[in-house]
Amino acid sequence: PELVDYSPWTDDVRESDAATTLSASVGDDKIKRVRFRIRYPDGTTGSFVAGSTSDSGGDLTTWTHSVDTTAQSGTYGYRLRMVDRDDNVVDYPEDSDSWIEFLVADNDAELVAAARAKISSLCDDAWPDVNLCAKFVRHGFHDCVGGCDGC
Repeated sequence: PELVDYSPWTDDVRESDAATTLSASVGDDKIKRVRFRIRYPDGTTGSFVAGSTSDSGGDLTTWTHSVDTTAQSGTYGYRLRMVDRDDNVVDYPEDSDSWIEFLVADNDAELVAAARAKISSLCDDAWPDVNLCAKFVRHGFHDCVGGCDGC
């Protein structure tokens, strides 16, 4: 099984006013099933649950699973398990401790806090010879040249 695309992507942000549909597009017409495993913001983890095929065209099939993200805001994680007709199993991410994580936010304050945390993480993890924080400041300044839009 070959994973071609998935959604939400790592670090995506969703609003908590609706359920979130997880999807995995798999490039193999011999796929028997795709399963989704969810980790909730409170740390609980569900079992792998079967996805439903939502679109199939040629060798590409998209599998989906809906998650009720209206009850809890915070960082969700999910894993994929793809099984072909010969019962070969491929997990994604391959590392069993890794998750595809996305944020579900209740309000703008949560979005701003998440953006600040991500920017801080990028600045801390930047290459030693690159001052990424300075680049963020310069970008903000240059965006306001000729008139600031109140960003």
